[in-house]
Amino acid sequence: GRPRLYMLLCAAAGWGLWAMAAAGSALLVWALVNFEGFFITFHRVAFHNDLWLLDPRTDLLIRLMPEELFVHLGVKGIAAAAGWMALVGIGLRLGLNRTRNDRTENGHGI
Repeated sequence: GRPRLYMLLCAAAGWGLWAMAAAGSALLVWALVNFEGFFITFHRVAFHNDLWLLDPRTDLLIRLMPEELFVHLGVKGIAAAAGWMALVGIGLRLGLNRTRNDRTENGHGI
């Protein structure tokens, strides 16, 4: 019935959340171990041209945006993603618990 489908969807979403966390963690470890390799690969995937290659001698943008800014933005992005993933995980857990409790109270078991 519907509660069972809801439980399956919540479980699938939970597994997807774990997969995203694992992939994000792997990318974070890569960035911490070999930032230059991560940086170059990221930009080659994100951009289809070489306009991301900036020269501090000729490009004002790279002088206006110091490395600390990108580190700060990266930390904020990671924190925001982790926060949202935690909220979704809590919501999934609460939904599963509520559905299980409703099924148990109605005599359907789990």
